[in-house]
Amino acid sequence: MKKLTIFTPTYNRQHTLYKAYESLIKQTNKDFIWLIIDDGSKDNTEEIVNAWKNENKIEIEYYKKENGGKHSAYNYALKLIKTELTLIALDSDDYLTLNAVEDILKCWEENKKNNVYGIVSLCGDSNLQNVYCKYFDSKKLQNCSLKAAYVNQYFLGGAIFTIKTDYLKKFKYPEIKGEKFFTEAYTYLQMDKPFVWLKEIMCIREFREDGLTKNTLKLFINNPKSWTLYNALRANVYKKWIYKIKYTIYALSFARLSRINVIELLKNKVLAIVLYPFGIVGELIIKKKGKKYDNK
Repeated sequence: MKKLTIFTPTYNRQHTLYKAYESLIKQTNKDFIWLIIDDGSKDNTEEIVNAWKNENKIEIEYYKKENGGKHSAYNYALKLIKTELTLIALDSDDYLTLNAVEDILKCWEENKKNNVYGIVSLCGDSNLQNVYCKYFDSKKLQNCSLKAAYVNQYFLGGAIFTIKTDYLKKFKYPEIKGEKFFTEAYTYLQMDKPFVWLKEIMCIREFREDGLTKNTLKLFINNPKSWTLYNALRANVYKKWIYKIKYTIYALSFARLSRINVIELLKNKVLAIVLYPFGIVGELIIKKKGKKYDNK
């Protein structure tokens, strides 16, 4: 049995997926399975992956499912993974540095006796110089959980996460009919066990014009229920009042769009009632921005 599963969700990415493959076949440590969940691609992804499987250079598992969004591919993958560790996620337009697997597994063996539940390593550009990271408080991040790191803003940036599989399987995304996006931070904000934080680039990330990060407004508008649930969670877990107020207003705004009774999901119901008028204003702003988006 391999030690690590590297999970890649993909959708119509035959033109970029080869970069991940080339980086994986060159890894200095191949103690991993590459698990590809194809979220209903309409291109030649399946044929390309089958050709790679026939090359037999690395162990590849490929599954194709009906299109439901990246988060549904994540849920699907959790049912299949059997290795001790899971790297979540090597996106279909990302690739690993050549020593990434070796360094991650070495770090795990050195630290697992300290009762940690995963490893965080950074993303950067192809020059390995520009790190996609705004904050990295090395001192406070020592054995810090993902939840604490984000809530307290010890870390803000692009990263990949290698997590104990049995722990990872405790966290799934809601799958909402008619919506195909749920931000990954929804599960990270619930992970309260200690992690090892490495200030090293192990993943090369390229931001594409058709990628999720380039279409934030569209995601807000097309997935109001998921954004309601996500912002309700943020309002509940963030400690500073400025963020509680901000995310409560966001949750109320999207709840009005999605017709969710979000007040029952919010811990501070008095605050929610007081801020409700701001939620009405927020709904109007979102609708206005949505019309501008439709006219582009």
